[in-house]
Amino acid sequence: MNTPGITAKTSHLPLGIPRRALAAVTLLSVLLFGLVRIAWAEPTLTGDTYISTTRPANPFGLATTLSVATGNTTYLQFNLPLGLPAGITGTDVAKATLKLYATSVVTGGTMTLRQLPSFWNEGTMTNQTALVLGAQVGSKPIVLADRGKWVVIDVTALVQTWLTTPGTNPSSLALVSTLGLNVVFDSKENAITSHEPVLEINLRGPAGARGATGATGVTGARGATGSIGSTGARGATGSTGANGSTGATGSAGANGVTGATGSTGATGVNGATGATGATGTAGTTGATGVTGATGLTFRGAWSNITTYAATDTVSFGGSSYISLQNNNLNQPPGGSPLFWSLLAQGGATGATGTTGATGATGVGTTGATGATGAAGANGATGVTGTAGANGATGATGTAGTNGATGATGATGATGATGAGGAGTFLAGFLNPAQASWYTTVSGDSVAFTNGPEWAGGAMPFACTFTRLYMTARHISTAGSDTITVTLVKNGVDELALTCSLTSTTIGATTTCNDTTGTVTVAAGDMVGLHFAQSNTAPFIRIGVGTTCQ
Repeated sequence: MNTPGITAKTSHLPLGIPRRALAAVTLLSVLLFGLVRIAWAEPTLTGDTYISTTRPANPFGLATTLSVATGNTTYLQFNLPLGLPAGITGTDVAKATLKLYATSVVTGGTMTLRQLPSFWNEGTMTNQTALVLGAQVGSKPIVLADRGKWVVIDVTALVQTWLTTPGTNPSSLALVSTLGLNVVFDSKENAITSHEPVLEINLRGPAGARGATGATGVTGARGATGSIGSTGARGATGSTGANGSTGATGSAGANGVTGATGSTGATGVNGATGATGATGTAGTTGATGVTGATGLTFRGAWSNITTYAATDTVSFGGSSYISLQNNNLNQPPGGSPLFWSLLAQGGATGATGTTGATGATGVGTTGATGATGAAGANGATGVTGTAGANGATGATGTAGTNGATGATGATGATGATGAGGAGTFLAGFLNPAQASWYTTVSGDSVAFTNGPEWAGGAMPFACTFTRLYMTARHISTAGSDTITVTLVKNGVDELALTCSLTSTTIGATTTCNDTTGTVTVAAGDMVGLHFAQSNTAPFIRIGVGTTCQ
C-alpha cells in the first residue's frame, strides 16, 4: 500500500566536504514489521545560474552565489525523471522540498517560483537569452533573520507535475524577486561551503524483503573505576564466650511415614536448533551514485619549495588559507590574494589561566600474588577437642559526627587587562554592478552592501591600521574602470588610509597602496571598506589587504 513515512535524513556536512557527494539518487529502505518502506531521493542539480538586467550579456553559470533581487533572476534545473528509479510517477511522491542556503539577506520580501518552458545551458544563459517565465508554482516570504540559514520551500505539487507531464513541464524553474526582496544564495560552484540548492523527494513504495542481521559491534571501552569510599569506624570487639561441653548423642528415632509425592521436576533443556532455511533471493543492486566533487586537501605548513594545486589548504602565521590556482609556487599566503584566500583567521593568544587544584591521589591496582611456597610435611593429627559455644557478638560502636565545613577563602584579585592585539585582514571578490559598495575588512563575494550601516565588523582589540593594498585583475568586458578603496570606521570614511587604481585592459593586473597613512581603532569599533568605481560594466577581480598593529 502507499503510506507516507519517515524520511531518512542526512545532516549538512562540515566545511570542505561537498554536498554534491550526496547529490546522486539515494534510496534508503526501512522495514517496520514487514509493512512499510520509505524511499528518500535527492536528484542531481544539473544547472544553477542567475541573469541580470544590469549586465545583460554576462553569463553567471560559474559564480559561487545566486542572486534574487530587482533585476536579478535565478534559474535552477534538475535531472528528473532520470534521477529516480524506473517507473516512478507523480503519485509515488509523498513529499518534495526545495532547500536554499541564504548567505546574505539585504532586504526582505517575497520570492516567487515560476515554471520554465525548457531546459537550458548554465554556461551560456544570459539576460539576452532569457526564457519566457511560465505560471507561478509557489512562493516563500524571506526576512532578514533568514541570513545564514536554510530556506525550505514545499514543492510537492510541482514535482508531481514534473513527473506526470515531463514533456510539457521540464524540471526547471525560476526564482523571482517581489516586494523588494534582495537575497543571495550559495550555488553548486561554491566548493568551500558546499551549500548548493537541494531537492529532497520522499517516495512511497511496497515493503522489501528483510535484510540479514548485521554483525555485532565491538564492545565499548570500560569506564574508569570510581574512587573508594572512606572506611567507617570499627566497633568494639565483644568478649569471647567459654567453650561449652559436647552433649551426648541421642538414640536413633523410628522411621517416619513416607512423605507425599514431590512436585514434578523442572522441564528439560530444549533440543538442538533445526537447520537454517535456504537464503532468499537477493534484491537488485541500486544504480551507482554520481561521484562527488573533490574536497579540500590539507598540505600542512606552507613551504616556498612546494607547488600547490587549487583547493589545497595550508597553515601560515597562525591562520589557514586555500589555494585559488594550480601551479602555485613560492607565493606567500599572507600577501598573495591572487593565489591564496583566507580560510580561517588565527585568533589572538589568550591569557594563561590559573593553575588548577591538585587532583586526588589515584588508587593503585594490587600487585600480583607471589608464588606459593612448598608445602611442609603434615604433622600428626591431634585429638579433636570439644567445641565451645560461640560468644555473643559485640555491639557496633556509634559513628562519629562529621566535622564542620571550613570557611570559603577570599576571591583573588582580577588580573591586569592584556595588551591590544594585531592582525592582517584579506578581502577578495568580483566587483558588483553598482557604483559604490561596502564590505568588511575580510569581505567576500556575498558580503557587500549598499550602505555603511550594513558593513563592518567589531574589532576584538585596539590597534592602528598602517597599510592598505589593492590589486585588480581585469577578467572580462572591455572598458576603463577607476576603483577607489577607503577604510571605514563606525560608518565614516577615514581618508587618511585610501588608494585608487584604473583598470583598462582585459587580462592585465593593476595595483595601488597606501603605506603612509594611519587610522587608530578601539576594541568594539565597527571597521569596514568602502569601494567606489567609475564603470560597472567590466568584470574585475579585486583583492585587498590591510594590517593593524
